Amino acid sequence: MQSDETQVIRDLAKRYMEVAASEENAKKRNLWKGINQLTPERPAVLVEELPWHEMGDADALTPVSADADIRKLELFLRRGLFRAEHIHDDYVFLPYYRCVKTVEHAGFGIAVQEETLDQGDDNNIVSHHYNSQINSEEDLEKIKMPQAKYNEAATMKTFEKLSEVLGDAMPVRVTGDNLAFQIWDWLARIMSPDQILLDMAMRPELMHGLIARAAEAYRQRLRQYNEQRLIDKDFDRVHCSFIFNDELNGAEDISQNTWTYGTAQLFGSVSPAMHKEFEFDYVKDLYAEFGLTMYGCCEPLHDRMELLFDAIPNLRKISLSPWCDIEIASMKMGKNYVGSVKPNPASVECVSVDWDEVRRDLTLKRDVCAGNGTPAEFILKDISTVHRDPARLTKWANLASELVRA
Repeated sequence: MQSDETQVIRDLAKRYMEVAASEENAKKRNLWKGINQLTPERPAVLVEELPWHEMGDADALTPVSADADIRKLELFLRRGLFRAEHIHDDYVFLPYYRCVKTVEHAGFGIAVQEETLDQGDDNNIVSHHYNSQINSEEDLEKIKMPQAKYNEAATMKTFEKLSEVLGDAMPVRVTGDNLAFQIWDWLARIMSPDQILLDMAMRPELMHGLIARAAEAYRQRLRQYNEQRLIDKDFDRVHCSFIFNDELNGAEDISQNTWTYGTAQLFGSVSPAMHKEFEFDYVKDLYAEFGLTMYGCCEPLHDRMELLFDAIPNLRKISLSPWCDIEIASMKMGKNYVGSVKPNPASVECVSVDWDEVRRDLTLKRDVCAGNGTPAEFILKDISTVHRDPARLTKWANLASELVRA
């Protein structure tokens, strides 16, 4: 790597570390701790999954390195500094760079077969048509049991490369990873979503066989990760939500000392009873292997809260999506769970933003959670476009931050 490129990355890292070492960053970390431990100072505000191709400042956001590992590091630094300057939310900057352990053979033996339609302009949001590969009980054998194995040599090679580039500008830490259980989201990519929904009604035996085999594959991978200490007990986020807390303080990198996350977004289109039959009954033991759990994404969960509470005793956070009845959900959650409130990203994706409506929606959700004593976080995510007007995200974060402090 050329010396001028190394110097560019070290300068970026020094600037990043100034933010990470700031008193403001420490306050934000403690804010998340309070929320996660059900003793909130106030709700948190976060903007995630930005449409980076529309953020405007090409010189500040475009990496100079050609090496894949260094380019990933550089993007991490550049995007972090962009956030610090433009998105005034409660994002927490880690005081080190994670070199995640290289793990081989952790997959399930079946690759996604799909057709995609992109939107151009380097947008990573594309339309997908998935080809169904599970059409009979015999096809279930296509899902293989993983044989996860830690490759220490490859990990240390990457660690040494990152450390050499960063020098003393920023520490590098070898870490494990975080395991999540988005099993039906994955299955929807090796079948078609429509076919899954039809088969739940028309061929339930096949669907029971499918989720049983998939859950066992995830179960074996979890066991292998625990045995080889491939989990990071200090992982900072699950599904766009920071998980800092003082409750899980075990020393070993095993699942019981950290959080996990799960969702079954497709099940927003099935009844609560079917959600239990085809999801909770098969995966609840997986969540029990972790210290704390966050559940949900876009699927509305307000009409199945009791089933969720029963299935996941270590549940701590619940996604309250734009399609969720937040009044019902918050009333049932009370002070016992964190509401991960997801305002509709369409509010900032329109050609013209109705800021009065944004304020009204955020205020309503804030007041509902406050009225029920529900600790809350407001996370704007899944943002596919801002019509090349990144100032919208600055304005949204400023408005949300004002409201949660009011």
